[in-house]
Amino acid sequence: MDFLTDYRLSAAVYYLKETRDEIGVVAENCGFANLSYFIRRFNRKYGASPGRYRRKLSRLAENEAIAAGEESTLSRTRSRRC
Repeated sequence: MDFLTDYRLSAAVYYLKETRDEIGVVAENCGFANLSYFIRRFNRKYGASPGRYRRKLSRLAENEAIAAGEESTLSRTRSRRC
């Protein structure tokens, strides 16, 4: 994979994480004129389509938020016991 394509795919990961833009918009913003080519290259590099990758990131963020909420609840419970 050439440097420019690798850079564009890295930028796409950022946009998938930080925006709710449609996959086609992300592809276009990252310099891919052909959506199927973008999806094929993304899948080859990251092992998942951009949509699946975004859903996975979303589930991870939700799980982290739940875990953080549980930790804060536990710390509040512990402080009450003392």
